[in-house]
Amino acid sequence: MCGRFALSQSIDELADSLHAEPLSELTPFTPSWNVAPTKWVPVVTENGLSQRTKAPRHFRLMQWGLRPQWATSNNT
Repeated sequence: MCGRFALSQSIDELADSLHAEPLSELTPFTPSWNVAPTKWVPVVTENGLSQRTKAPRHFRLMQWGLRPQWATSNNT
């Protein structure tokens, strides 16, 4: 499957450039030059309605991947 990308910057550098709250130090993530599908990667999201932090955005880890249109979800 194609869909690989590189993420070489640290989370702190990305957070500074995007004005976002970084991942917790307890969250395991290391930069990689070869991020393949099924790997967990940081994604920038907006805070929810509660706005518990001052940062307008924050990072969350999500699983990277591509799902073909004909595939069915395993969550049903």
